[in-house]
Amino acid sequence: MNKYLLYGLGIICLSMSISIVIIYSNLLVYGLSFKEFLIAIFKTWEFYLLPLGIYFIIKDRF
Repeated sequence: MNKYLLYGLGIICLSMSISIVIIYSNLLVYGLSFKEFLIAIFKTWEFYLLPLGIYFIIKDRF
């Protein structure tokens, strides 16, 4: 049960962080520079869920 709970939590964390990256990558099309893009990404707390989500998903595989 704990394995499935961590797997689900990992999927939720990954989906939140990937959606933020996709939303902010659309701003690159509208003239945002790459430096401003990186600053905007690192300011959002959802981006920091990416490594946590990856950890939760691959934790029980190794």
